[in-house]
Amino acid sequence: MRLAVFLIFFLTGWNVCAQGTEAANGVFSPFVTQLTVETRNNLARLTWVDSPYVRGPVYIFRSTRPFSGIDPSSLRLVEIPYGTQSYVDETDGAGSYYYFAAASDAAGQRYDILIPHTNTVTAVFSPPSWTENQPVVTPQVPPRAPVQAETRPISEPVISGIMALADGERVRISFAVSGSPRRTVLYRNTQPIRRVQDLLSAIIVQSGISSPFIDYPAPGASYYYALLFEEEISRGTVEIHPGRNATITAAEIA
Repeated sequence: MRLAVFLIFFLTGWNVCAQGTEAANGVFSPFVTQLTVETRNNLARLTWVDSPYVRGPVYIFRSTRPFSGIDPSSLRLVEIPYGTQSYVDETDGAGSYYYFAAASDAAGQRYDILIPHTNTVTAVFSPPSWTENQPVVTPQVPPRAPVQAETRPISEPVISGIMALADGERVRISFAVSGSPRRTVLYRNTQPIRRVQDLLSAIIVQSGISSPFIDYPAPGASYYYALLFEEEISRGTVEIHPGRNATITAAEIA
C-alpha cells in the first residue's frame, strides 16, 4: 500500500528538491536525504540523514555505471544500522562509483526509490599522477654546518602505552611521550582504530593534551582512541600502532 502511494506521487510529477526536504506538508517519505560523499585515496565516505518515518536498516548500493535502467537489487549492497548515518567504502581506485542509499522499515520492507541529489551520489577518483617506470629524482640537499662536539642529537618523539579506562560517565586516557616535545592530537571512534583509513570515521577530541586526559563522550557506547603528532598529520606520515598510539580495548560508557 505504501509503495503504491509513492508510485502515485512520482507518476503525477511530485518534485523532491535537491536538499531532500523531509515529508513536506506531512507527506510520507521513506527515504534517506542529503546523501554526500567525500573521497580520499581509494576510500569513499558517505554521510546522510535517516528518514524519520521508517527506522529499519539503510542499504548502500554501489555501481560502476549510472543507475538508470539498473535494478538496484541486482547490485552489491551493504546493510547499515539505522542511526549510523555514515559508511566508508573501499574502492579499486581510479574511476567513477555510483551510490544509492535505500531506507527500510522495521518489518524488512526496503524502498528502492532513487531520487537524484537526495539518496544518490557519485564519487570520482582520479588516476595517480605517476607510474612505476617514472624515474625518481633525488633532491639536492645542501651540506649541513658542522656540529659542535658538545651538541647532542635530539631523539625523535614516540608515543607509547596509550590506555583508555571508563570512569563513570567519563573516560580517562593515559599515555607516555618520549623524546623531543611535539603537539599531539587525540582522535575518538566507536570502531577500532587499526589503520590510517579508520581515522576517516573518527572525530578529533582535542589537540595539545597531556597525560592523563579526561574525555566526556556520549553515554551508551564503546570508544576507541588514537593519539598522533600534529606534525605527522600535516606531513601525511601518520602511522597507527595498536597498543602504542591507539587503544586496543574499548572504553564502555553505560
